[in-house]
Amino acid sequence: MNPDNKLTDSGRRRFIAASLAIGAAAALPFSGHARQPVPRKAATRNDKSKYDFIIIGAGSAGSVVTRRLVDAGLKVLLLEAGPRDDMPAIHNPPQAMELWHSAVDWGFSTQPQIYAGKQDIYWPRGKTLGGSSAINGMMYVRGLPADYDNWAALGATGWSWQEVLPYFRKAEHCNISGLSAMHSTGGLLQVSSPAMTPLAHAFVEAGQQAGLRLVKDYNDGQDSSGISFPQYTMTPDGKRASAWVCYGDAISQADNLSVITEARVLKLLNQRDRITGVHFIHRGIDYRIEARHEVLLCAGSLMSPSILLHSGIGPAEQLEKMGITPLVNLPGVGENLHDHLVCPMVWSSPQPVEVGLASGIEAQIFHKSAPQLSAPDTQSLLFTMPFLPGVSQGYTVTPLHRVWCDRKAVAACGLTHATPYNPR
Repeated sequence: MNPDNKLTDSGRRRFIAASLAIGAAAALPFSGHARQPVPRKAATRNDKSKYDFIIIGAGSAGSVVTRRLVDAGLKVLLLEAGPRDDMPAIHNPPQAMELWHSAVDWGFSTQPQIYAGKQDIYWPRGKTLGGSSAINGMMYVRGLPADYDNWAALGATGWSWQEVLPYFRKAEHCNISGLSAMHSTGGLLQVSSPAMTPLAHAFVEAGQQAGLRLVKDYNDGQDSSGISFPQYTMTPDGKRASAWVCYGDAISQADNLSVITEARVLKLLNQRDRITGVHFIHRGIDYRIEARHEVLLCAGSLMSPSILLHSGIGPAEQLEKMGITPLVNLPGVGENLHDHLVCPMVWSSPQPVEVGLASGIEAQIFHKSAPQLSAPDTQSLLFTMPFLPGVSQGYTVTPLHRVWCDRKAVAACGLTHATPYNPR
């Protein structure tokens, strides 16, 4: 933010409230890939006309924020590290697995994990318009009320289930009939459910025979324990509804929006204690562009802290060891990251297994790893494909542990509870 033309905190909150109140246009079916060419005019070395906002990252957060700001009439520069979302597999859900290790995937790997046989774990992350929402399994899962209520109880004011539910409903355009009144049809995020495969129906029936409860709507804010068919971020005509497709595509030609793909952000620019702009590389050329109001960092759970650290915002001692001059000593940056660890169990099949019309995720089970828990902490997914080299046809079930713990059961389960980051 530029000190001589800044928004106060209260003014920024009023602006955000006003922009959200403008009302989004009706959600439209996907009409094509991102059409806007790389705008060279948006990145001249001596650009005198500052952008109101510079947004780093065109993923789930960046796409939504871009849409709201553009709709509000602000001048926006959106920087995305990856290419445009014109790879056909992005928009054809059954080809979702082809996106891993592709040009639209950062293709990260962890360091050797001591509790996983010292393996390097592959970690796919989206690198295109839409970010990880352009390469993920498209399951629409809001989370459990206990997740949000636990955050609120630990001090994250405004993040209880009842407080976030209106925003879920505002964002959603649900095309699935027969769900609870917790859903809505007025938002831009397309939610659909195509026909499931015979294997999925057999899996769900077997779960019920084993005593699991059939859950019609696991996003209704009630007990989700049991077996269910997924809801997906897909359009009614069976295309992927990435964040960019839902929020960005319709405004990609707007006069007050410039989108630069393949723009690698190196660091944030500052004047004293204010972040004023962005230093990035595009096609081998350095650019430094300033924002009139703010720089919004929406680069995801891995690249956002990376950009902060390279900008000197993080634990000062570690930054100095890496030869980075500290700007702000902020020890929490880059720490306490959790992700869902899965343990695939693979079955081969004597008959071909139909992948289905979605991403291959065809059914799920929410269950508790310990009876003391008041809500499920484990999710098992059915994939209609084998996750094992040498198995040509089969299916996989991947149990994964959700990053949540009931505070009342911490002592009983012998677990360590980590205080979540307070977004306020």
